[in-house]
Amino acid sequence: MTTETSRPSEPTGSGRRPAWTALALASLTALLLGALRSILVVRAATSTSVADTGADVGFSRDMQTHHRQAVEMALIIRDRTDDAAVRTLAYDIATSQQQQAGQMYGWLVQWGLPQTAPRRLMAWADHVDTSQSKR
Repeated sequence: MTTETSRPSEPTGSGRRPAWTALALASLTALLLGALRSILVVRAATSTSVADTGADVGFSRDMQTHHRQAVEMALIIRDRTDDAAVRTLAYDIATSQQQQAGQMYGWLVQWGLPQTAPRRLMAWADHVDTSQSKR
């Protein structure tokens, strides 16, 4: 003799769909707002005109060179030392300086400017207005 157990009736689609619909709608809204924010940030970053001879551009170019030199020196020390603490410090210097050089590279890309300029290093500093600086 077999006993059949009755299964509780499964909810019709109306019981679960509103929760999934609300979740999907909230996710889609968050995605669209995030995309809109990204578009506005990129547009704002690229819509400003930055002079190719400006201090911010010159600084970004020259400091990339300076930071790459620091990375090179830190890696030389890391490879030549037997001291674990010095090795760790050299690695930290190399990675942080490389990140900062990459950030400055990104600024120049956002500004639509080349990474190098035909002018001498630090030429941008000749154009910095120091008349308002405190002495």
